[in-house]
Amino acid sequence: MVDAQLLPRGRTQAGDHHLKFYETRDNLVYEAIPALPPTLGAALAQHRDYMVGGQTVTKALTSIVAQLGKTLAQVHGQHIPRHDPLLSLEQLLGIDAPEGPTLPAPDKLGEDEPEVSARSAVQYRLAKARGPGARQFSVAVRNAYEHRCGFCGLVFGGVHGILPGVDAAHILAWSKHDLDIVGNGISLCKLHHWAFDAALIFPEWISDGTYALRLTTLAEHFPQETRQRLVPSNGALLPTEWLPADKALRPSKTYLKRLQADLAVVWAA
Repeated sequence: MVDAQLLPRGRTQAGDHHLKFYETRDNLVYEAIPALPPTLGAALAQHRDYMVGGQTVTKALTSIVAQLGKTLAQVHGQHIPRHDPLLSLEQLLGIDAPEGPTLPAPDKLGEDEPEVSARSAVQYRLAKARGPGARQFSVAVRNAYEHRCGFCGLVFGGVHGILPGVDAAHILAWSKHDLDIVGNGISLCKLHHWAFDAALIFPEWISDGTYALRLTTLAEHFPQETRQRLVPSNGALLPTEWLPADKALRPSKTYLKRLQADLAVVWAA
């Protein structure tokens, strides 16, 4: 752990931080760059500069996130490359992560596509949604997919009196905010929902309304039979009948690419 005295002047232990709603966890870590070893600080500064620049997400961000993870693993022995770098950075700096999302609501970000930081995208996607808005989102996604899993095509719902067996998985989950729209969700069975959240599998946007389901390098840690069960044919196109008939309700290209960059996704061979 980095000594708290090395944190930038004016900052205290994270337990004393009273985060305003618009502050992000990323900013707390960015401010502590001077306290990090030079190589790690330089890698994090590169990520900060990219995000502050408001650039369109490209493969450059994927490379930056991947390099940050590798450098972090050399400094923080418990960090695993391609896993959440923010949590390890917070641990290294002695920063207590706040509970729940800390980004502002989409209407505070203007009318353009939401400018979510790479790391906070996953924070919101994995946040537990509550309230009537979350229920409406779940129902809308399941109905759009006709209670079918978008990754395996099997129907697990739509029968009166039986609880549905598919979940409305968020891509970028802003819990209760304006991203509770069908284009930011995918109907998934329990198995594929787990694999998607664990970043073992990922839908790659190919062209208008078409996607390929691909394994990531994280899936290579599992036996062949597990990978085969998750994705029988790696890189094959998802049949259109597994997806909403209305292309506007299919997974958003923008959100998928943002999440792909956030996770520094690398496709398995």
